[in-house]
Amino acid sequence: MVFPGVAASSLRPGDRARAARTVRALHEVDLRVAEGSVHAVVGPRGAGKTTVLNLLSGYLAPTAGQLLVLGRDVTGQQPEQLARLGVGRSFRPSSVLDALTTAEQVELALASSSADHGRWPPRRELGQFREGAEAVLAEAGLAGQADVLAGSLAPCERRALEFAVAIAPGPQVLLLDEPTAGLGPDDVDRTIALLTRVAAGRTLVLVDHNLYAVRSVADTVTVLRGGEVVAEGAYDEVRPELGA
Repeated sequence: MVFPGVAASSLRPGDRARAARTVRALHEVDLRVAEGSVHAVVGPRGAGKTTVLNLLSGYLAPTAGQLLVLGRDVTGQQPEQLARLGVGRSFRPSSVLDALTTAEQVELALASSSADHGRWPPRRELGQFREGAEAVLAEAGLAGQADVLAGSLAPCERRALEFAVAIAPGPQVLLLDEPTAGLGPDDVDRTIALLTRVAAGRTLVLVDHNLYAVRSVADTVTVLRGGEVVAEGAYDEVRPELGA
């Protein structure tokens, strides 16, 4: 898998990829992602989509092949190491904490990526990141909601907060796991608009079952089935493999 440019990566998962739990094996998957593009990975459940994200973010190590970043082999490096190289990720289920405000969530993300902190700062010290947090929240469409508890957000706003947490450290490659999952039609449209904003100046790789969203935002679509690539190209080119 190749991320050209600042976060240039090449990863070819081998015939098996395993963690402590069972994961979907990938068979000679070679995924090349153009710099500044939105690249969707789709397929039926169990096709290997989340395995791709786990490999790219360091939560799984391939048993064969390489991960290259800026021409350097970083195969087997941990998620925090890849994060420092500019690879960010959102998760399903959400990692948002209901008891914290939106600003505190983003402040924690900023603090964790700060060179000045080798530890998680206590809550009372998060205020030093307030200005940066408010800027990130504004980018995610949450301006004016810095002091709102995450647990009181509407579903679309909560998704926007997840994006804010993911982009706070400044990743140049952003991996998104089912960004429209669980949202109604109106919220899906709002999230599509948010994805378009977030994609500006970044490379996005996303997994999603919502083909309307995929068609709306993706420059390139890779279709997986049984751990293998069965089609790749623009949405209309791969549509016959999607049953759409």
